[in-house]
Parts: sequence; C-alpha cells; structure tokens
Amino acid sequence: MSLRRRVPDARSTYDDPVLGVNLRESLDDLQRGEARQMQNVHYESGTRLRNGSTRLTSTALMLGVPIRGGHMFYYGETGSSRLVVYGTNCSTLSAAGTETILFTGLTNDRATQFLTFPVVDKVYLANGIDELYEYDGTTFQATSVVAGAANVPGNGGNPPARQLGRFRDRLLAITDQGIEVSGPSQPQIWSSDSSWSTFRPIEPGIFNAIAPHTTAFANSNVAGMLAIQTNAYYFLSGTDFGADVTAASPPAGLDTEIQLINSRVGTQSPNSVEFVPGLGTFWFTTDLNVWWIPQGQTQGRFVADKLVSDGTIQGLESVNRAALSSVWMRYFNRKLILSVPYGNDLFTTSQWWLDIRSLQEHPERDAVWYGPMTGQSSNIGWTENALNDNRLMMGEGNPALGAYVYEGLVSGIYQDAVGASDVDFPYVYQTYAKSFGTPSLEKYIKSLELEANAFTGDATVDLHDLTGELAVDLPIELSSV
Repeated sequence: MSLRRRVPDARSTYDDPVLGVNLRESLDDLQRGEARQMQNVHYESGTRLRNGSTRLTSTALMLGVPIRGGHMFYYGETGSSRLVVYGTNCSTLSAAGTETILFTGLTNDRATQFLTFPVVDKVYLANGIDELYEYDGTTFQATSVVAGAANVPGNGGNPPARQLGRFRDRLLAITDQGIEVSGPSQPQIWSSDSSWSTFRPIEPGIFNAIAPHTTAFANSNVAGMLAIQTNAYYFLSGTDFGADVTAASPPAGLDTEIQLINSRVGTQSPNSVEFVPGLGTFWFTTDLNVWWIPQGQTQGRFVADKLVSDGTIQGLESVNRAALSSVWMRYFNRKLILSVPYGNDLFTTSQWWLDIRSLQEHPERDAVWYGPMTGQSSNIGWTENALNDNRLMMGEGNPALGAYVYEGLVSGIYQDAVGASDVDFPYVYQTYAKSFGTPSLEKYIKSLELEANAFTGDATVDLHDLTGELAVDLPIELSSV
C-alpha cells in the first residue's frame, strides 16, 4: 500500500480478528483486532472457514415434520443409544443412520427434552403434554408402570413435565405447579403440589428451565440448581429433600432452599441453558442477549452486547421473539455455539460462536464472538462426548425439508447438508476501517496483498471507506504459484 511512499508495516497490515465481531460500534470506532462481520469464518491460529456438516440419515425419517428432540443415552459400561423425536415417534439411530422405532404414541410435533439419570441407568423424556417416559436401552415405557409409582408427572391428573433436571439422587421436573421432586433414587415416585416438597417461584409465572450450577459459600462449594423464569432466576439447593416426598408433612431433617437471585433476567429458551466446564452457566435471555454466571457465583452479566446491531448485518435484535423456545446453545470443541431464528422462521437459521479458549486464556479481551454462521436450519443441537465420541449433532428444523439428522462441524467438510442437498456456504470477512495511522488524510490504495490458505471457488474483495463502497467484487489474482 502506498501514500506517496510505502506505509510502514505496523500501520498498513491488518491485525488478526482476535477480538471477533463487533456489530454495535460504528465502523470507524472498531478496534484493531475487531471485525464487522465474520460470516462462516472463525479465528483459530488464523482466520479460517468453518467446517461443514454431513447427513446421518440418508433420507428423511418422515416428510413434512422436523426433528423435535435428540439425545445420546450412555448406559452401563459400553452401551449407547442415539434417541430422536419427530412427529409422534421416538426412535433410535445407529452410527450409520439406521432407524429403530421405539414408540409411536407421543403427542404430535412437541419440543422434547431428554435427561439421563445415571443413578438408575435410564433416560427420561418430557414434552409438556404426555406423561413421563423412560428408556433403559431395551424397554421404552411410561414411568407410571414401574412398581410403586406415585404422582408421576402427566399421569393420573398430575400436570406433565416440560423439562427435567437431576440433583444428587433426585430427579426434578418443571410442571405448572412448580418444580416437583422425585423420591431418593426413585424416579417413579414424585411430589405433587406439596406444601413442602414442591418448589414454587416468588415472581409471577412458571419456570421455563432448570440446570445444575455450583456456587461458593463460606469458602466451600455449594452444588445446586438454577431455576429460571421468563424474567427471573433462582438458586435451589439442599442436603435433605425428605425420604418420602409424598408425605403430608415435612421430615424433621428437611434441608432445602430456593432463593430469588435476580428478578430482571430470565429465559424462554430452555435448550439454550448450557454449562461450560471451568467457566459456569450461560443462557439466552428473554431480552435477546446472553447471560453468564461464573462458576462459584450466582450473580452474572451480559456477554453478547457486541452482537446487537443497528446496521445492515442482522444481530441478536433480529431474533424472532415468537420462536425463542427454538433457540439452542451447546458447548463443543472450545466454542459455545448459539443458534437462533431470524425473520419469521420458527427454527434456527444462524449461529454465533463464543470463543471459550479466548475467554479463559485472555479474559482481558472479554467475550469474543464469531459469525454469523449461516446455511443451516435446525430445531435442536446436542453433543455426544463419552466412549471416545466427540460429535455435535443437529436435528433439521424446517418441516419442508423433513426429519433429517446431521453431524455438524465435521473436519475437512466445507459444505452443509441441508435436507437431501449438499450446499456451499459463503465466506465473508469484513475488517474494521483502517486509518493507516493518519485518520484525517484521504488515502489512495495502490495495491493490497492477501495471505490465504488454499481455497476452492472464486474469491473477491470489496473496498469500503466511511462514505460507502469504493469497489465491489474485485477478483483476487495469484501473484505467484
């Protein structure tokens, strides 16, 4: 580059985007190391294209319906079973995508939550309509048929469970009555609108999500659960929940507590609540941001302000508020993946990635986000990370494409499986506006040199200054081979 003479490299070179995307600031206020846009690009020892996805199911499991739930159930010492829900069916899928239908009597097209309960080596299914179901790797059945069953959510007039959690030797279930508690290692026995064993919110409304969290008190760690409403969250803890949760009165040794922590921050996105080892718990908030509660604390802070845009690039402000329940967030390969719906879509169509390695190793950088990652449509994402597995799985969210299951972020793949098609996705890296050390002077760009890894297709460059476009779709030519 030249301004009458060569500009020193320290001023003419562009810094790597180690600070990620910033949609909030004006273009001339972006810092060195920030980017306006990193569409399908992330920083990993250099700026690089994200990996794509592959199809686990060669054809749709059913046409006209999306995937509504997915989970890998690990049991015994070596057992595993990949579960998916679509339409009225709950099925297992092998590593090759072969389906075995376990049950066909679920209420149609319901968002479904799974939870593995290692205490009894079973997985449980809740969808807010049907009664609680369980699976042990062989038998899929209603929990109410287990010997001694009592007050099972969704059975015998008891409100159904919308989401499940586990704490010590108990299962917890969100119902219209509050948070119900199972007996000790007895997921077939439940409290039901109890005066002492059912947990209720202080703020108006129902609970939308529960998740494990550890805080610190008196120099020791206290394990508990976060219970989250639309605009509030609580910390639930205890050491003695009672041997008989169906009893009319509490036991002498009862030791449980639910505390209101914040009456302004909550979620309508239960699948977005995600624990990151060593950092704490994150979730997507009702007011379209991401809340982070560090491990050992109960108070948190917003970490996605840079993803709020007033420009042409859609940020979190454009998320479809009518589809907040479809938002999901998962921790995978040192990235926290936030998948959100835009426009009128009722399924997620764009992802933003929080760089967990940067947050841990360079806390002075604060939250570093990459995106938007476009080209995929999903209703649910889940990780499979035991028995030497390391996979991010996704269920198709667009009913027009049908019930497909994909593996995401597959090494060496640079297309996305979308329904029956493999689709290329665009790579757009938009830098900050560069002053070359003299922001008040007009510049003449004589040449621009790029260093890039091997790529397929045709690459182009757009040039902009603060007044607008200077050149668009300039072809990149190799200076040497």
